[in-house]
Amino acid sequence: MLAHEGYSCISFAEKLGCHKSYVSLMQNGKRQPSHQLARKMMKLLDCNWDELFEEVQG
Repeated sequence: MLAHEGYSCISFAEKLGCHKSYVSLMQNGKRQPSHQLARKMMKLLDCNWDELFEEVQG
């Protein structure tokens, strides 16, 4: 999903204000974002809650 929206793991982490390793862990389903971070992610990726977590868990 990140690459489709034009983000690398590093650039997405910078936009979110977190470390790239945390983004990687979320992508691999090993961490769940906080509610606040999930909202930032939805805004950056232009998606809704279900789409975001389908991607994280999928």
